[in-house]
Amino acid sequence: MSEKAAARPDSRSIIADALRKIDDLTERLQIAEQGDTEPIAVVGIGCRFPGDVNDPGQYWELLLEGRDGIVRVPEQRWDADAYYSPDHTVPGTICTREGGFLTSWQPDEFDAEFFGMSPREAIGMDPQQRLLMEVTWEALENAGITAAQIRGSQTGIFVGLTTTDYAFMSHSAQSGPEDVDPYFAFGNATNFAAGRLSYFLGVHGPALVVDTACSSSLVTIHLAVQSLRRRETDRAIAAGVNLNLNPEGFIACSRWGMLAPDGYCKTFDAAADGYVRSEGAGVVVLKRLSDAVRDGDNIWAVVRGSAVNQDGPSSGQTVPSGPAQQAVMRSALAAARVTSAEVDYVEAHGTGTQLGDPIELDALAAVFGDRGAAAPLVLGSVKTNIGHLESAAGVAGFIKTVLSVKHGIIPKHLHFTGLTPHASPAASKFTIAAQELAWPAVDRVRRAGVSSFGVSGTNAHVIVEQAPDQAPAEVSVPPVVSSLVLSGKSAGRVAAAAGVLADWLAGAGKDVPLADVAHTLAHHRSRFKTLGSVCARDHADAIAGLRALATGQPGPGVVDPHLRPIGSGRVFVYSGQGSHWAGMGRRLLADEPVFAAAIDELEPVFVEHVGYSLKQILTEGTEINGDAQVQPVIMGLQLALTTLLRSYGVEPDAVIGHSMGEVTAAVVSGALTVADGLKVIAFRSRLMSTMAGQGAVALVELDPEATGTLIAEHAGVSIAGYLSPRQTVVAGPPEQVDAVIAAVAAQDRFARRVNMEVASHTAFMDPILPELRSALADLVPATPTIPFISTVTEDSRAPRLDAEYWVSNVRRPARVSQAVTVAAADYGTFLEISPHPLLTYNIGDTLEATEGADGVTVTSVLRRVDDETLYFHTQLAALDAPVGQRDGGRLVPLPPSPWQHDASYWVEDHSQQRRVADLHPLLGPHVEMLTGGEHMWQAELDVRTSTWLADQVQGQPVLSAAGIAEMMLSAGRAALGLPVDGIEVSDLQIEQPLAVDQPTRITTRFGPADGGHRVEIHAKTASGWRRHAVATVLATPGAVPAASTGPDATETDIALPDGVAGEGQYAIHPALLASALQALAGTLSADDGETVHLPTTLASIRVFGAVGRRARCRVQPGRILLLDDSGTPTAELSGIEFAAVDAGSLPASLDQMTFGTEWTESPLAAGQAAPGSWVLLADAGAETAALVAAFAARFESSTRRILTADLADEAAVTVAVADAAADPDLPAAGMIAFIGRNGFDSTDPDRTLRRSRELIVALSRAARAAAAGWQGNPARLWLVTRDGLSVRDGEPGDPTVGALRGVIRTWRFPGELARTLAEEPDLDATLVDLDGADDPAGVILNELAASARDDVIAHRGGIRYAERLTRSGPAAGDGPTEGATVRPDGAYVITGGLGGLGLVFARWLADRGAGRIVLSGRREPSADDQRRLDELGADGTEISYVRGDLAVDGVAQRLVAAAEETGKTLRGVLHSAGVLDESLVSAVTVDGLERVWAAKAAGAMRLHLATADRPLDWWVGFSSMAALLGLPGQLSYATANAWLDGFVAWQRAAGRPATAVSWGQWSDVGIGASMTLSVLDPISPAEGVDALQTLLGREPAHVGVARLRLDRALTATPEFRDLGYFEAVVADADSRRPVDQTATDDGDGSVAPVQDWSAMTGEERRDGLRAGLQAILGHELRMPARSVDVDQPFPEMGLDSMMAMTVLKQTQQLAGIDLSASMLWNHPTITALAAHLAELLEPDEEPDSPLEMSDDEVGLGGGVLDELFESVESAPGRSESSNL
Repeated sequence: MSEKAAARPDSRSIIADALRKIDDLTERLQIAEQGDTEPIAVVGIGCRFPGDVNDPGQYWELLLEGRDGIVRVPEQRWDADAYYSPDHTVPGTICTREGGFLTSWQPDEFDAEFFGMSPREAIGMDPQQRLLMEVTWEALENAGITAAQIRGSQTGIFVGLTTTDYAFMSHSAQSGPEDVDPYFAFGNATNFAAGRLSYFLGVHGPALVVDTACSSSLVTIHLAVQSLRRRETDRAIAAGVNLNLNPEGFIACSRWGMLAPDGYCKTFDAAADGYVRSEGAGVVVLKRLSDAVRDGDNIWAVVRGSAVNQDGPSSGQTVPSGPAQQAVMRSALAAARVTSAEVDYVEAHGTGTQLGDPIELDALAAVFGDRGAAAPLVLGSVKTNIGHLESAAGVAGFIKTVLSVKHGIIPKHLHFTGLTPHASPAASKFTIAAQELAWPAVDRVRRAGVSSFGVSGTNAHVIVEQAPDQAPAEVSVPPVVSSLVLSGKSAGRVAAAAGVLADWLAGAGKDVPLADVAHTLAHHRSRFKTLGSVCARDHADAIAGLRALATGQPGPGVVDPHLRPIGSGRVFVYSGQGSHWAGMGRRLLADEPVFAAAIDELEPVFVEHVGYSLKQILTEGTEINGDAQVQPVIMGLQLALTTLLRSYGVEPDAVIGHSMGEVTAAVVSGALTVADGLKVIAFRSRLMSTMAGQGAVALVELDPEATGTLIAEHAGVSIAGYLSPRQTVVAGPPEQVDAVIAAVAAQDRFARRVNMEVASHTAFMDPILPELRSALADLVPATPTIPFISTVTEDSRAPRLDAEYWVSNVRRPARVSQAVTVAAADYGTFLEISPHPLLTYNIGDTLEATEGADGVTVTSVLRRVDDETLYFHTQLAALDAPVGQRDGGRLVPLPPSPWQHDASYWVEDHSQQRRVADLHPLLGPHVEMLTGGEHMWQAELDVRTSTWLADQVQGQPVLSAAGIAEMMLSAGRAALGLPVDGIEVSDLQIEQPLAVDQPTRITTRFGPADGGHRVEIHAKTASGWRRHAVATVLATPGAVPAASTGPDATETDIALPDGVAGEGQYAIHPALLASALQALAGTLSADDGETVHLPTTLASIRVFGAVGRRARCRVQPGRILLLDDSGTPTAELSGIEFAAVDAGSLPASLDQMTFGTEWTESPLAAGQAAPGSWVLLADAGAETAALVAAFAARFESSTRRILTADLADEAAVTVAVADAAADPDLPAAGMIAFIGRNGFDSTDPDRTLRRSRELIVALSRAARAAAAGWQGNPARLWLVTRDGLSVRDGEPGDPTVGALRGVIRTWRFPGELARTLAEEPDLDATLVDLDGADDPAGVILNELAASARDDVIAHRGGIRYAERLTRSGPAAGDGPTEGATVRPDGAYVITGGLGGLGLVFARWLADRGAGRIVLSGRREPSADDQRRLDELGADGTEISYVRGDLAVDGVAQRLVAAAEETGKTLRGVLHSAGVLDESLVSAVTVDGLERVWAAKAAGAMRLHLATADRPLDWWVGFSSMAALLGLPGQLSYATANAWLDGFVAWQRAAGRPATAVSWGQWSDVGIGASMTLSVLDPISPAEGVDALQTLLGREPAHVGVARLRLDRALTATPEFRDLGYFEAVVADADSRRPVDQTATDDGDGSVAPVQDWSAMTGEERRDGLRAGLQAILGHELRMPARSVDVDQPFPEMGLDSMMAMTVLKQTQQLAGIDLSASMLWNHPTITALAAHLAELLEPDEEPDSPLEMSDDEVGLGGGVLDELFESVESAPGRSESSNL
């Protein structure tokens, strides 16, 4: 071959290479094309739409039923009638009153706690974003995607959102720049709608918010599909949300003529006249189809293609473009690779307008008109059902289409009668779904299109098709027991989820396999810190268990809500003999194949070494006896149980064995083989059985040291086991062991024989030890692979398990407690492996005494029960055991987790406080009177925004003297038109301190007076204006004083605090002047804590020049001189006098004086009732007797003895109490009185009240007997009633049971001394009121394990509520502000009319213009009385007096007749009659009660009967705070008032306008004047009148009015903190501890503390710091201080980096020391931080590390924020708003 030929390329290789390149290019093109066309699966849906639609199932029901969700505009949005006009051209009106509004959810509702947000952040957040977050979570749950699975993933968030109503409302609600909160700026920024979701979920894909108006949400689906196909995301969330919060949008659309006047969207109909504005949210979760199939997702439908375009130029900006619509639909078809004939249905945009409908129909005809042989295209629009959701309209139509394609049904298109004539003829070829249609028959997958067109011109179209058939999952044998594990952030959330799931299983989910439900809960629902479980064999058991879990009741298979085990590992504890029972393991053999296989594997080795069949014994349920049988069988069972546990993923991290259990532990640890272990147990048990009958064993309730001392007197007895710090096992000769038992019992301690005949672990075993050592000599143990913790050797770690060890195992005492203590240092869960628990109690007892073992979980794997398989799975669930693939289930849609919407998050309206720029901040708007010499200003002061404006008197803010002085100076210079140095304010007198704890309207009045001008300051109260301060203003300035100092002068620098602005608006800024007055006050004697000194007189105030932000303050007695930096005087105050002021002397606001009770959810912690003797007292009635019998049958046990007696039989009760006290083994533990449910008969006062009084007397006698007979025992008393308390609105209750609240309050009154002096029984009495629960006995069983902290409890609907005393200020009512209605043509009755309160309120009625007043009393009026009556009628009011005993039949009727005898209509009743009793509880009798009850209770019933048919405006019963607080020594009075409170509730439920007012102590008038309680200060008659006037306008059912001084009571009686009933008001009192808002920097960075912490005890210091920190956090988080959880981590509260600096500074101010920036992170709860601060503030000790901070730590830069929240901001479950 020539060289030339050799160089020439081979043509065949060239062709081959070219073909390879073509193939490679073709493959690449196919991959690229596949990426462009890859189907996208819809795997999850969430929605909240009009028509009470909260999930896709409810949406489909609405569509199938042909319903619409259009309603009248809710009142909470705006007044539809006020804005309505049938003429849409009228400006400012709306042509319709209807819209599509969400009715199952309100815009102020949000589960902020779930999303880790503070109330402040939630309030600042657009409700659209709140709604979006909740519905997105629901969509993820629907998709089966957990928080852990999505976190860190490449998930994209695409949100369609347009409107900003809330931002507009927030801006309108501001009073000025000071109201601007950064959370509103971020919370209403639309970009945060997507960013916040990405942050909360922890995902990293693109996060976009799209605003293309009406097409927004369909555009997001298009973008999500594109993102998935481009592989920039692995999962996408596409959503749309819209809310209509204010009328402006409706007004604009109405003016344009866009809205349908009748509220019906008539899409494509000839009568179409506009659309209906609507709201809601829809969310879909999308994945690539291949990924969804791979992951086993539920696929609702598939997106084949989509397109988006723009109208461009059309005939108008808002006019749709037909050609553009055609183009976008053709593009979507092309993207989907389908023809128009292959689409069966189109979900049209279809707004129902005369312009838009024809254009859309013509565009559809142009694209879909040529269908060949295909069926006609079907059209529909969901806007006919739910209106136009605007930015959420596209996703609403998309979800409807997905559901239709999935189910093969096209729902009815509403409001269609005939096609619009404005469309082209081609449109008539379409089928409008005027009726529900089956999907057109096709030989391919069902396919549909969805259109959405934006008003600004952006159009979108999506092609949806039926999901491919999914291969059925491999179905394994379903488990016999399914474990339904529910998880939540709290026990209440778990209970709520259980209730929802129970309802679903009983309804829509009744045919869903239980294994699928369990699988979905275990693998496809997020796990939180709290778990609750139900293990069940079938649906019926599951539903019953879930309902029990939801209602807090016990039940088979139910694991109550509990915190997930937090320890680092599990310890398997194998107990010794004594746990066996006939039939053990038999159910497991039948139900659990793994267990059966383990027994089969053990069987040949067992028979070889032991000599009989383990399987036969278990299968036949044979009774076993003697060590030779018991020990090997238990071991075999323990080994099989271990195998079963391991099959469920529960592995031991360490093992402990007790006695024979150590052999099993050795096998499990790997130290012994199964054969070796069975060899050891066989020899051990056979040899021990030869010693049977030669000894005895006992368990004694003594610690080892005490046991050793006791048995020293019994030479043959030895300690055989250390079970716990309080229980020890002894063994020895039977007679000596019995003697030890008797000696222990004589100490009132537990001591019992154990059912064993061998005194193991003592010298009694010595005879068998040589043979045992010889038999096991060839044993060669291995090194354990699992830590083996010995109970034999003192060095419990890693002993050699040879023959010598097993000899010691038999001979030495079992050191169980010591081994558990060692294990607790490393492990967090202890699981006893035995047929029945023997050691579980002892392990728990040991852990209680072990430092650092808090939170350790202790449980057992089996128990002697009928269904041991169910019990086994219940214990697995309690352990939060990992559920592997053995559950045999698949993913199924479950109902979404319920939200906790128990708070309102809405912006406060401060718009009325908006100030005009030139107004004085404190004076407000100015009016010059016609006389020319008088001037008036009026302003509303709010010290919440100007804290420097108030002085503090025991936590009560009062308007400062500095503020008053400034107002008078500025009023004088403005009225006289002079500069401030041209006037002098003289003789300023503060006549009455003005409480300003709430926004207060203040009027400043200026006018001429002798020798000058007078200025006065008045404040508005409910009864009118009241003057608080007065001064004279002179226009003759004096000379500037000399700046010389005297010997008694002191000087200091003062300055305005940082952040306080506006000094140019004031003559002297009140904050600066307050600092000067404080400097002068500091020269006075210190306040005693109960009384403070405030300025009350200022003889002269003069200003000589500009007083800026800083001044030198020179003080002398009675004088202040302010100087500038040059030493020139700028102001002088002289003749300053201070006076002592006590909070009790201040006029209190209604907010400070009103109280009520609330019912708060209070779930029970797990526990058991105490052992001992229990006395059950039965009230009369067969129902009560049956309940007592059922309860006793379930309650009685080997450790609880039951004694019963009739409650009314005093002798029988006395015998039962004595019998309970006489049993030393089972001492008295408690008394339960079951009260009959007799109903309330209002028609027979005598019989009804007799029953009530007899009940109270019987209970009093029983309690007295128990208190006397059980002295020294911690016994308790429970009163059990049914349907007796009014818990929910409209619930009548029974006043008799209501009276028992007075019993509880009196017997539980905080203060042991007061109760003792009054001889009240000290039994921690508790009232439990049940509803119609299925298992009342079960509820009571649970209650008996509860602490005594809650004392009045009600169970309603499965939820446990506890009563709480709360403040119920004016904001609590929604009634009119003008106060009580008093009519000139009305008549009024006042009982107790000659008493102090009766005359006070008669005067009030007369002053208010009442037409006629009839007073009643039991005596004839005296001369003084008659004079007062005459004075009442001096202004024309008719006055009449009726003498008579109101409790007597007929007197009430006489009162009514007297009221109406002049023709006036009876309009009001004030029932103020009442008497006190002097008798103590020991002397309570039926007669004594009747005397006290006669006027109060009998009188009330007679009045009710006499006035029931009268048109009353109000019926008021005067009750007493004794019913709310208790009154030791006045049980009769307290119960009478509590009965009256209950009677008023009963009246309210019957529709009567009744109110109960529980008055506290009054000054000088009424019974309250003699009712002295240390916790009450007297209220004045004027305050009482103001209160009643205001409260009646709000029509409360019950309110207490009193000056409650818990600040004083807490010091003397800390018991107030121990009762849950008082926790809210105690927290409120703590939070009112003043924090000095005007403290200034000393120059070196130090801050003066608000109080001397070093003078306190450590506990006082911690309590005070904790309360102060609660107040700081509450203020910053915008929530009541009492609601701040002291043990909740700061990030979970919603504290973020925006708040960190403020909290840090305020905490420094509180403590008075500099603090490290890492403090909040190192001590992340209030409890932890308070403890840390208390330690730092210990006197005379230096802190361990320097507290100084560097410049960058205390500066305003980001360093401190980054350091403090470096980890917090990346944690799950938080929302952050500081990343710009």
